[in-house]
Amino acid sequence: MARSRIPWLKVVPLAALAALVGAYATRPGELPPSTNGATLAPPATGPFESVGLSARDGIFAALVCDEAGQPVESAVVSVLVGDEVRGELSDETGRVAMRGLPRGARQVKVVAMGRDPLQLELADDAAEARLVLGSPLPTPSFAGAQRGRCLVKLLAPPTVELRGMELWLEPEAAAHRIDAPLPARATVGADDVVRFERLWPGTYELRLLPEWAVGGSWPVLSAPKKIEVSTGVVEVVCEFAAARVEVAVLDQRGRPVAGALVVLRTTGDAPRPAPGFTTGADGTGSSAWLPRGKWSVAVQAGAAKGGSEVELGESELATLVVTLDG
Repeated sequence: MARSRIPWLKVVPLAALAALVGAYATRPGELPPSTNGATLAPPATGPFESVGLSARDGIFAALVCDEAGQPVESAVVSVLVGDEVRGELSDETGRVAMRGLPRGARQVKVVAMGRDPLQLELADDAAEARLVLGSPLPTPSFAGAQRGRCLVKLLAPPTVELRGMELWLEPEAAAHRIDAPLPARATVGADDVVRFERLWPGTYELRLLPEWAVGGSWPVLSAPKKIEVSTGVVEVVCEFAAARVEVAVLDQRGRPVAGALVVLRTTGDAPRPAPGFTTGADGTGSSAWLPRGKWSVAVQAGAAKGGSEVELGESELATLVVTLDG
C-alpha cells in the first residue's frame, strides 16, 4: 500500500506548479499583470509611416574627347547629383560610365593633364554625353638664363693657412623665386683663389668658413662683403678677419697647469661654443681662428675651475692668463 501512494507524491507538486504558471499566463494581445500597480499601455498596432528613398538607378555615360574628336585618356570625370559625388577616369577610348546614381540633374567636371578644366550641367539622361575639351595648353618654357663667373682672391696674413677652408656665396634675394640665385660653395685651394662657374646673376654675400665648419653657416672668418654677379666675369678680394686666443692656465701658486680644458663661447643671448683645446706641458694652449668680438673663456682642470673674457680685434693673437680657483 505504501508503494501505491508514491506516484501521487510526485504528481501533486507538478500540478500545483502548472496551476501557478497558468494563473500568470496571458493570451495574445494581453499584458502581464503589473507587480507595482502601474498600468502598461499595449504597443501600437496601426500602420507605420513609410520612409521614401530616392531611386538609385541612374546611369551616366560620357565620351571625353578634344575638339578634333580624338579620345582623351585618364581624364578625371566627377559627377555631382544632389549631395553625392562620384568620380571615374576615362579609359583609352575616352569613355567613362557610372551606375547606381541618384536621379536628378548632374553637375559634371572634367580635368585632364595639359588642358583647361571643363564644367557643365547635364540633364538626367541615359544617352552618352560628349565632353569636349579645349586644345592642349602650351608647355611652359624658360629661356636659358645667362650665367656669370666669379674669381675670389683671399687676402690673409702669412700665418693663416687658408687651404681647406670654404668660401660660401649666400644670395641676397629670397630663394622662393624661380629666377633667384642659388647658394654656392667652394673649397679654397693652394693658390688662395676660389673660382665659381655658372652663377645666377644677382647679389651675393661672401662668407669664409674654417675647415672644421665646412658645410655649415658659422663661424664666418671674413670681413662683410657683397658682390654683384652679372653675365661676365667678376673678380673680387675677400679679406680675412679673425684672430686666435692664447690662454695660459695657472694654479693658486702660479704654476702652469697642463691638460686643462679651455672652451670659448660667444657672448649674448645665444652663446655658441668654439672647438675646445687643452693646455700643453707649459700650461698654455691656442684656439682655432675665431671671428672678432667678445668671447667668454671657461677653464677646467679636474675639480678646479676658472674663467674670464677676452675681446678679439685687429690683432691676430690675443693672450690671456687664467688662474684656477682650487
